[in-house]
Amino acid sequence: MKTPNPADVGGDGTPDAINAEAEPHHLWEKEIRIMTETVYKGPWDRMRKEKEIRIMTETVYKGPWDRMRKEMESLDDAVYRTATYYERWALALIRILISDNVIEHKELLLALGYDSDIEKKTSSEPAFKPGDKVTVNSQFHLNTPWDRPHIRTPGYLFGKQGTIERICGDFPSPTLQALGISNTPSPLYRVTFHQKDIWPEYEGSSTDTIEAEIYESWLQVPGNESEPEQVPEPVKKSPHDYLKHSENENPRYLRVVEALKVTLLNKGLITSDGLRSDIEKSENIDEIPVHGIDMVAKAWTDPAYEELLLKSPKDAMAQFGIHSSGSTTSEHKAPLLIVVKNTDEVHNVVVCTLCSCYPTVLLGKPPSWYKSISYRSRVVRQPRQVLEEFGLRLPSTTSVKVHDSTADMRYLVLPMRPAGTEGYTLDQLKALITRDCLVGVTVPVIKGSQ
Repeated sequence: MKTPNPADVGGDGTPDAINAEAEPHHLWEKEIRIMTETVYKGPWDRMRKEKEIRIMTETVYKGPWDRMRKEMESLDDAVYRTATYYERWALALIRILISDNVIEHKELLLALGYDSDIEKKTSSEPAFKPGDKVTVNSQFHLNTPWDRPHIRTPGYLFGKQGTIERICGDFPSPTLQALGISNTPSPLYRVTFHQKDIWPEYEGSSTDTIEAEIYESWLQVPGNESEPEQVPEPVKKSPHDYLKHSENENPRYLRVVEALKVTLLNKGLITSDGLRSDIEKSENIDEIPVHGIDMVAKAWTDPAYEELLLKSPKDAMAQFGIHSSGSTTSEHKAPLLIVVKNTDEVHNVVVCTLCSCYPTVLLGKPPSWYKSISYRSRVVRQPRQVLEEFGLRLPSTTSVKVHDSTADMRYLVLPMRPAGTEGYTLDQLKALITRDCLVGVTVPVIKGSQ
């Protein structure tokens, strides 16, 4: 049985392919990371002061990343699956800052340009009169993907045409009221719809109707309807074509990201100069040495070190001056490293289906494909097919073991040393090892031997 957590994608069987090509981080993605680290000192290093943390308690705050994860998992399922990795960061950050009374829904909506909905001072004259034909909007016009909106318009009427039966009076918007935003009342209408216009299979009389109350903001003159946003489906032909597709090609919530940035700037919680400076500093993260390569190369040439690496990864890392495989995930301990060795009988591959846990200190930044829903959902269910898309075809005599990482574990694959490298220097061996080998989606090969 699946959990209601939208991040729990393992085994969903999505047909989406995995883009194995390296993808640079866009400026807005870097800004989200910096804004999160600047404004929200929470999941990873937030000072536990009651004055600063009004809602957070020992019960709900389980550690450095847990709250951010929880807020990402609390997003609407459709939002989670259409948002990119850093858009989820932004939406989770918004939820936390609103919950902690750092920012308000109103500030974000104003930054998004919904001035007319919020700052209207007087009630407007009704735009429609009894007998007018109207169409119900086919999508919600207030973009609040960080919080499931409170909507009083039945979904079965979206996009349907009806006739104004009466004007019921002026009432505040329940959507804005639910967000704690006081607003000027606007017209509410009683609208009549023919059953056959709503349900094509309806077998009753053509005069049978449904009447419902619809707020003016949901109604349009027929013919002026805006088309629902369409997300293009990727074209899929072969594994080679699959590798060209990326779920990050069409970020959907950049307006919300920009609204968050504007809100934080307006409140003085971040500055443009500080943001730009921190982004420049963050570029150095890309230059983190891939210590995992050094450790594997040494294990290939030193049997005693290999034994240490497998039995006591912490002590093996210490020989390279490394004391943790990744960022701290709780107040008291860093994630534990487990090293799994490939053999002719067993091939290991690593994933984190719930988010993107990854040994950053050992392997550098996780690639986009590792964080993608496609990889996270498919590799636990179709490991051999996924490995083939990365160019690795394993014999049936080799078992595939998938390791689903948790928040407190990090995995490193110790690949087999290629035959014919007995005379190689340490640097030559390092040149054969890639990050993807240490995740387990590829294996080291001698150039020209494939």
